[in-house]
Amino acid sequence: MSQPASRSRFRLEAVSRGNRELYPASPCVSICTLDDDQACLGCSRTLEEITHWSAYSKEKQWQIIDDLRRRTGLSEVD
Repeated sequence: MSQPASRSRFRLEAVSRGNRELYPASPCVSICTLDDDQACLGCSRTLEEITHWSAYSKEKQWQIIDDLRRRTGLSEVD
């Protein structure tokens, strides 16, 4: 696994374990480069998700975190 991928997975695992009563931490790992599908190579969020992250509700942000776990092949949160 490449360094950016392992860094991203480590960050996503840590964020996923957060208290769901609170807003999650951003999954950003400061590798802000988009691929051809407009998904970040660092955190796997889409350009739209990155752009609107701070405006999303807590529930929407957690939904994205769960979606990121599926996109990156991590197991879903219990």
